[in-house]
Amino acid sequence: MDLKTEFPDQGDKAYTPENYDGKFRGPVQVRFALGNSINVPAVKMLAMVGIKDFLQKADSMGLHTLAPTQENLNRFGLSITLGGGEVRLVDLTSAYSVFARGGTQIDPLSIIEITDSKGNVLYKPHISPEKRVFSPEASFIISHILSDNVARQMEFGPNSFLHVSGKTVAVKTGTTNDKRDNWTLGYTNDITVGVWVGNNDNTPMDPQIASGITGASPIWYDIMTQLLKKYKDGIMAKPDKVKALTVDAFLGGLPKDGYPSRSEYFIEGSEPKDVSPFYKKLKISKSNGKLANDVELKTGNYDEKECIVITENDPVSTDGKNRWQEAIDAWRNSQSDDKFKCSSETSDASADSVVVSIKSPGDHSQVNTNDVTINVKITSVDPIKNIKIYANGSEKKSLDGDSKEINETIHLADGAYDVKVVVTNTKDKQGQAGISIGVNKAWDSTTPSPTPH
Repeated sequence: MDLKTEFPDQGDKAYTPENYDGKFRGPVQVRFALGNSINVPAVKMLAMVGIKDFLQKADSMGLHTLAPTQENLNRFGLSITLGGGEVRLVDLTSAYSVFARGGTQIDPLSIIEITDSKGNVLYKPHISPEKRVFSPEASFIISHILSDNVARQMEFGPNSFLHVSGKTVAVKTGTTNDKRDNWTLGYTNDITVGVWVGNNDNTPMDPQIASGITGASPIWYDIMTQLLKKYKDGIMAKPDKVKALTVDAFLGGLPKDGYPSRSEYFIEGSEPKDVSPFYKKLKISKSNGKLANDVELKTGNYDEKECIVITENDPVSTDGKNRWQEAIDAWRNSQSDDKFKCSSETSDASADSVVVSIKSPGDHSQVNTNDVTINVKITSVDPIKNIKIYANGSEKKSLDGDSKEINETIHLADGAYDVKVVVTNTKDKQGQAGISIGVNKAWDSTTPSPTPH
């Protein structure tokens, strides 16, 4: 969820990231969050992954200024995903080339070879072996998102400097919050181009010339356009283990009736198997519009309602507060669609009631044994204090303690019986149920009266 969210304890103070345009978009899927450089989802993703794992991956991509040293672990927080860590242009450009090569990393070289006038090789550098950093499948999906001009139109429009007409090029922009740095990085199978714009004295730039649209991107566009006259465009071919699937365009998952759908790529085995869990059919109390309690569910005093209930956990909270969910709840309350307004509170209507149901033996049945097992289901909001079983008005068993189900055996002689179960909860509210049975006889049999002489 792209919402104004506070992340506590980030450098001894709370961190509340903003998007470049100051807007927050609510539900946004990964393709569009990445394509449009939306900040809050990026920070949330880092919070879920963890700083240490992020630094390890960045270092393996060649961003050695972000190595997971203790010093870096101590000084970097979640803002590192929005430019809070220093990198060199050559390193960042090389890191993007990892995706271009399908997930492998090689150290960049500034000198490939030195020869003299006779062609003798004077210097040839040692070339480090390639290292696998990402799977080909993950690399393809990232590259496909970054080359998807439709995915970034929300922020950049259809004809920005990130779109090289008639060419398939993956590209990403970045701007630090204080506008000191502005980047554009893009690649094809053959070339990777990185551009940085900033002031030499590290002072903030004019925001009007340092956006993702107007800063480094026009320079990058001109360079890439010229290079593509010589080099081929295109990204890596789709691996066999990447599958296309039609999904719900609003909340993800499989398509949901009444909502738009779109196509998305997934690594085989990671694709959704059902509609989004945020779509819920809730049982709402007829008494007060809250979630029906157990008693109302048992008695049928509820209506079913289609609801949208979006939830997120807060992995960086240290005080038990779920700030991610607090932001979602505030957003939900501002929505006009009634589907977002389903109560999360449980109804207290009929809370004192006790509902008793004898599951077996069946009413009007014959039991062909003198040891009769009584199965009873009990529904009560409050704990149960006592359960009594009667046969023809005589108490046969008394049970103390909380229980939602019992299986108790009572001994009965042959004959017909009215069995009654009386349940009392801790508020001294009672519920009862009864059945008529026959023990080794029909349930409606009677004891014959003596014949007069």
